Formats: sequence, structure tokens, C-alpha cells
Amino acid sequence: MKAQYFVALVLPGALDREIQSFKEDIATRFHSKSPLRSPAHITLVPPFHFPRDGERRLEAALEDAAKSYQPFEVSLEGFDHFSNSTLFIRVLNNEKLDLFFTSTKKVFNEIVPLRKRQDRKFHPHVTIGNRDWTPAHFRQAWQEYGQREFKSTFSAEKISLLRLAERWQIIADASLEY
Repeated sequence: MKAQYFVALVLPGALDREIQSFKEDIATRFHSKSPLRSPAHITLVPPFHFPRDGERRLEAALEDAAKSYQPFEVSLEGFDHFSNSTLFIRVLNNEKLDLFFTSTKKVFNEIVPLRKRQDRKFHPHVTIGNRDWTPAHFRQAWQEYGQREFKSTFSAEKISLLRLAERWQIIADASLEY
């Protein structure tokens, strides 16, 4: 049986809780609930299907992706959006993150043939609203969040493998400890 997975940098505790409060506000006032299904994160390998009995191979790939990297700083600043569907927190340009993304994608592409859309340019972000709202709700949320200020930095110290049940759940972590 196959399950759905993705690979991400999951934001640490206090920052995750702060961003979850944005997601809850957006779900309540603007009716976008889908981001509540996952912890705050930066996607490195978008969702893919893989046999559940092969999960250990995914965990090994996670460890391979992490083993050549030291922890690095990631800065978040302000809000932005993709078209009229996704509202997110911006991740500032970061060469270490870009290299880590490229390396991680390569490791996973060896065991999971990634779909064509996964070849798009890396645009790291932390989603707070997407897909399941009306265009009017999106515009209202953007009008408000587009004016807000937000700034934070965190240390990327681990990479996570998440599996979809009713919510996305972290099933494995690998520490960056080169």
C-alpha cells in the first residue's frame, strides 16, 4: 500500500506555534483550513507517493541528505503570495538553504522519481493560507497580511520526513551534524 510523504525543514517549537496562530486566524476569518494540517515548514521535496513498506528507504535517504551539512540560519521576513491562491511568509535568499535543497532533491530523486512540476525553481516559503478559499477571501487576507510585519530567524538543525494521515505527521528526523 502506498502513502503520501514530503520532506521539509520543520520550524522549531516557539516559531511553529507563532505561525500556527496565523494559520488559525486565516482559517477562522478567511476560511483556508488546509495549512492547519501540517506544522510550519519549508518544503524541500514536495508530496509524493511511495510504498509504505519502503519507509525505511526514505528514512535512509533523509539521513543521507542530512549527513553532509552543518546547521545553518534561515531568516523569515514579511508576507507574500503566489497568484490568488497561496499566502506565505517569505524566506530570505540563503545560499546554504539553496545548496541543501539541491542536494536533498538529488538524494530523493534517486529513489522516488519526482514529478515534472517538482523540477520548478526552488522558492522557499512558509505557507499560512492556500487552495481552499474563495478569491474574495484570499484578497481580504492578502490586504491584511500584506501590510503586516514579521521577522524571525531560526537555526535549521534537522530535516524531517512527514507522512499524511488525517494530518501531516513527522515520522522521522535526521540531524544536520557534519
